Amino acid sequence: MSEPRVTALLFWLCWLTYTTAYLGRLNYIACMNEIMLIGRLTKEQAGLVAAGFFFSYGVGQLVSGSICNRVSPRIMVLCGLTVSALCNFFMPLSGGAYGMVFLWCVNGLAQSALWPMLIHVITLYYLPQYRVKAGFYIASSPIAGTLLAYCTSAFFVAFLGWKTAFYAGAISVATMGILFFAVLGRIERHRKLHGVFEQPEILKQPPKSPETVSARRVLLSSGMLLAAFSMVLQGMLKDSVAAWTPAYISETFQIASAASIISAALLPLCSLLGIFAIRRLYSRVSGSEATLSLLCFVFGACCFALLYLFPSGSMALSLTLLCGATAAMTAVNAVMTSVLPVNCAVTGKSAAISGFMNASGYMGSAVSNYGIGFLAAAFGWRSTIFFWCLCAILGIVILSLASARWNRVKQAEDS
Repeated sequence: MSEPRVTALLFWLCWLTYTTAYLGRLNYIACMNEIMLIGRLTKEQAGLVAAGFFFSYGVGQLVSGSICNRVSPRIMVLCGLTVSALCNFFMPLSGGAYGMVFLWCVNGLAQSALWPMLIHVITLYYLPQYRVKAGFYIASSPIAGTLLAYCTSAFFVAFLGWKTAFYAGAISVATMGILFFAVLGRIERHRKLHGVFEQPEILKQPPKSPETVSARRVLLSSGMLLAAFSMVLQGMLKDSVAAWTPAYISETFQIASAASIISAALLPLCSLLGIFAIRRLYSRVSGSEATLSLLCFVFGACCFALLYLFPSGSMALSLTLLCGATAAMTAVNAVMTSVLPVNCAVTGKSAAISGFMNASGYMGSAVSNYGIGFLAAAFGWRSTIFFWCLCAILGIVILSLASARWNRVKQAEDS
């Protein structure tokens, strides 16, 4: 194989791996409304299962990001996908809510092994001028995975039952784990025989001084710690909207469960447009990840505010606004968990930064998914939308503070 073909194969392997993983994680979210309708779980219990996944996934991100430099990518990804497949297989067989919570927490830990390692692989083997582009493109894999999970789950719910979605997820995830192990092994052998990626670019960089790469400078001086708080809010918004849109649409507009899942599949489609939009905006904000994220939060807040004013005007309007808000929060996630880490490749901490940002987002997801279930059950959907709007406004405030410090640091580094 030529070097361009190996490079393309490596990217598509990482992209397909993370896309397929969503079949073993979002199938529960997609089927959640159906599981509640048949009385298997209450709204509060359903939210607890989702929150358990997001909490364990967030904790796992911190661990995975810190050990990526010391563990083989082939082994780490294979083990993560194998355990995830087992959790999916036993999910329909669990006795009740507590069994589902346990299995989905383990699934969260297993799937947390994937993203930091895939970002690590990209930053390790791609030249600096291609990393940002690869970072934007790899950020489309969660969107494709979300769309795939929603569409396949809708089919299974409508024709074969919700349990089939978990069995199909188990088979897909396990197969992808084996494929990743085999193909990456072939790429590594090709590298040794032909000198492709003979020396990762990161190893060619001169060593940085301890002051340059210290945790204090990265987290405090750069404004990254403030940005991490905005990621908590991003997670609270993005994943809770994705999780509860089928229930909101079904209850507000009185449509069937399968139809509401299909409607919610519009969210990832619009999120893909959001990724392409911010890629064009990136150069116009001088490569400032904080400023770009701030603009996305402003747009998301406007969408939530309009949805609050017209909560049940029409299903088309509600879906349009939810799609806009989801696209904005997905864009923030792409910038902070993909583009920012690959830009920090020279520090050798890309996986750790990606894991830290992802963990922040999923901590927000864990809190909100359980909280949204309680809030919607106790106070209704309009109060839920008001909460989403407040979170977006708080994100604007935090990123306004972070972006000024962030831009000063970037200007100092460029000078």
